[in-house]
Amino acid sequence: MLNRLKKLFRSGAATPAAAAPSAGAAGDEGNPSKGSQFTISVRSVANPSDERTESINLVIELHKAFTRAGRHCSVRDGAVHDAATGASFSPGIVSFQPQENDLSLQMCTTIEVHQPDLFPRPFFEFQHSRGDTAALSVARGFDDWMELDLPAIEDALRQEPPDRTSLEMTLPDGTGRRVIFGPVKRWGNPIPAESGGDEEGHPPFCSCCLFTQCGEAFRPLIEARDVFAIRLYAMREADGSAGADCRVNGLDFPAGRDALLEYVRKWPGDDFEARKQYVIVQNKPAAD
Repeated sequence: MLNRLKKLFRSGAATPAAAAPSAGAAGDEGNPSKGSQFTISVRSVANPSDERTESINLVIELHKAFTRAGRHCSVRDGAVHDAATGASFSPGIVSFQPQENDLSLQMCTTIEVHQPDLFPRPFFEFQHSRGDTAALSVARGFDDWMELDLPAIEDALRQEPPDRTSLEMTLPDGTGRRVIFGPVKRWGNPIPAESGGDEEGHPPFCSCCLFTQCGEAFRPLIEARDVFAIRLYAMREADGSAGADCRVNGLDFPAGRDALLEYVRKWPGDDFEARKQYVIVQNKPAAD
């Protein structure tokens, strides 16, 4: 599959490609965060005496998530600064929705990433989570982000990614570009054994498939010179209907969403299945 994607970029586009989004569109202009500190008061509709108030500092909560993961970090200027990568991570609240029956909370937050050398223009991504309290909901969302998104960010800040799959190519002007594939989270039954692979012996599912199966849609991101952090989410409901979400630097990318919808229709089996991944496209860092 990686060979197929390389051939695509060598041979030229077969169909008109969508324009690459501006790398500077994220950050303060696109991030819907309303700040990192807030107070939530919730009350049960069925039992008005059942009430709870919480004050949350998301910077402190994100620092706790880094600490739980065994990472050395510090807090300053409204952000968590990670010692291993030199990057800063600024969380913010977007929205929350209390559940009337048990006062649990559905939370939506963002984390904005900045690193002066390789990520000079900040980009952000959303976290969606639910928990019995605001603190527990936020912790779940941040822990999921640590597990799924941070590995791609960390690998993108390395000269050579150590563990996960990556793809490198050289553009006609000599610019080296690379794609960093973060881990894939998958929900659903095991993929049918009879699904097999493609003509190149590639398995029916691996860490590169969400991106490479939609290669034409992401071609503009490869051919540009900026950093693009891509959220990929694709799902098939039990009734066979497809759903997808694709964002680049935190902003909706319809061409990617449409390509993911087409990819879902090719999945083997007919049960519920969902896949989620974070991918980063960037210039290959210059050798030290």
